[in-house]
Amino acid sequence: MNIDCSGSLSTCLELDVKAFPAIRLYHLDGRIIRYRGPRKSKPFLAFLQRATRPVLSPLATTKQVASFLLSDEIVFIAEFSPSEEPLYEVHYRQLAERYYDRYSFGLILSSTPSKQQSQPTVKQATSKIKCHNAQTNDSFTLTSAELPLPNALQELLTQCTVPLIYEPIGRKQLADLATFSATNAKSGLIVHYFVTNGSPSTEDSEDTKELYKKEIGPLAKKYSQEILFTIIDGDEHPGMGPTVGGLPSNVRSGVSVENTLSGELFPYLSKHQGNGELKGGITAGEIEWFLGEIVEGRVQPWNGLELGGDTNRQKPKGDHTGRHDEL
Repeated sequence: MNIDCSGSLSTCLELDVKAFPAIRLYHLDGRIIRYRGPRKSKPFLAFLQRATRPVLSPLATTKQVASFLLSDEIVFIAEFSPSEEPLYEVHYRQLAERYYDRYSFGLILSSTPSKQQSQPTVKQATSKIKCHNAQTNDSFTLTSAELPLPNALQELLTQCTVPLIYEPIGRKQLADLATFSATNAKSGLIVHYFVTNGSPSTEDSEDTKELYKKEIGPLAKKYSQEILFTIIDGDEHPGMGPTVGGLPSNVRSGVSVENTLSGELFPYLSKHQGNGELKGGITAGEIEWFLGEIVEGRVQPWNGLELGGDTNRQKPKGDHTGRHDEL
């Protein structure tokens, strides 16, 4: 159902709609699940798949556990010893109820299966909660000794769900970018990738972003403790196009490095840049080289004037991957 709040204000007020667009899933039993992800088909379909499952998916066999691990980008699986299950399951369920619209939560059953069960069951061990992030291919485990610690579950969730490349959705996440960067960019450097559509096809900017994530992902993982990588979509955030990063007005996508400690911007045009389009995309080697040049003081910050030509900087030669490991 699609509701136009400009013509149905009373209905939207009754439904407590405070931001647009608002997407919600209403269950027949009265439950309401709010969709907080990107307005794109792939994450929305993942949201619907989560909504069809229980808040905690019961897992009894090793095959079920293996299948569940592949069911979503971020998956939590808990197993509790019989003596600890009554206590820890309550807290785990509370976490799942708060976040199951965004992540998947499973619980390995502690009951003893019948002898007729054909699938091998999961061997019971000490209590633990594991989180797997398929995007980064990282796993994090909360051990039995750590489970009683204050905020242990929330800290596990925060650690596991930090994206390699942060793409703020909506005005609130964009406004919270400074706080997010303070926690996730120890060096003070943020690599912003600005992209805007600029063509009749709404798929253009999405394709560009996916190519960028695939290329830059390993670099973002390499420096995940020091540098924050972001994607700022000018279509999602009007007025936040490439020119905000000091890039030329004819450019539809490009990189600008922000030093949050000094407030300086360092716009960079790819050697593939031309006529406002990326010819082959920005490479990880280029970005790593450019970061090194900034750290070593060989690049001057943006002076507020529009860049001329394809770039006003020296261009990298050859493969520079692996240089400037001091970042």
